[in-house]
Amino acid sequence: VLAWDAAPVREFVAHGETGLLAPPAAPDAAARLALDALADPGATRRLGEAAAAVVRGRYTRDVTLPRLAATLARLAGAA
Repeated sequence: VLAWDAAPVREFVAHGETGLLAPPAAPDAAARLALDALADPGATRRLGEAAAAVVRGRYTRDVTLPRLAATLARLAGAA
């Protein structure tokens, strides 16, 4: 993932860990990051693998549905 470094994006992407973030007003920086990623497929693969692990750990059905059920049960009990 190559994205602009902004608050909502940082919730999902950690620069250098699960993707690459460029300053919003710096298209040249984004281009450099993209070229660096293309030049080092191994590093890019590691970022992708780390990002996939985060998605599996936070957003799969097995993770999110129990949280949603607990929230709905809590809300139903408060009504």
